[in-house]
Amino acid sequence: DEIVASTSVTLVGSVLHLRGEGHPLRQPHTHDSVSGDGAVAPIASYLCWNGEVFGGTEVIAPSQCDTGAVFAAIQALEIDSKAQSTDPAHTSVCQMFLDKVRTLFESHQFEGPFAMIYYAASLGFTVY
Repeated sequence: DEIVASTSVTLVGSVLHLRGEGHPLRQPHTHDSVSGDGAVAPIASYLCWNGEVFGGTEVIAPSQCDTGAVFAAIQALEIDSKAQSTDPAHTSVCQMFLDKVRTLFESHQFEGPFAMIYYAASLGFTVY
C-alpha cells in the first residue's frame, strides 16, 4: 500500500491528425474528455491514443473522433471484466481484461495503425 500511494504516472500523448467535428480531444483521454460536461467518471481510466481507425467491423462515422470510440470500447471491456470477476486474487480479472482488449483489435473491430496506453483505474492495470 505504501508503494502504491506514493506512485505517480505522467501520461503525455499527441496526435498528428484530428478526425471528427468539434474541438480536439485532450490527451490523455478520460471519461470527462468524452462527455466534456465535467461529470465525474464512473472510473478514472486514461487512454493515450495515436492512431487512425479507418476500417473494421466497428463503424466510426467520418464526423466521429476515433479516439473517443476506442476509449468507449476499451472502457466497456474494463467494466465488463470487473463485473464478471469473482477472483479475490485479482489476477484473473486482469488477464480477462487483457484478453478482451487483445480480441478487440485481433478481431478487426478497429483496423488501422496505432500506438496506445490504457490505464484501467478500476483494475490498477495498464495495457500498451
